[in-house]
Amino acid sequence: MKIKVIMPITSDVFNEEIRREFREYAGAGVEFDVENLDYGPASIESEYDEALAVPDILNKVKKAAEEGFDGVIIDCFGDPGVKAAREVVDIPVCGGFEPAILLAAGLG
Repeated sequence: MKIKVIMPITSDVFNEEIRREFREYAGAGVEFDVENLDYGPASIESEYDEALAVPDILNKVKKAAEEGFDGVIIDCFGDPGVKAAREVVDIPVCGGFEPAILLAAGLG
């Protein structure tokens, strides 16, 4: 299984930390790749920043599907572009917010 992790910012400052975390939690046979945006915000601090990130997020999601990835994680708790990305590809796309909240709701 191949998973694309999209960091929805132009800065790669978190990439090595993300790689370490995914290596720790990924099961046997799971490959993953971390990719940043080519254009957009350097960090996401507001709704405006999220909106600026979405165009290249969608480009990266489409590219991941074309490259044969089995799913995409948009690594941001604001879920920027997640719903739009689900409309343009036939692979699973998730962000940080919805899965966490659904798990919490089930536990609470």
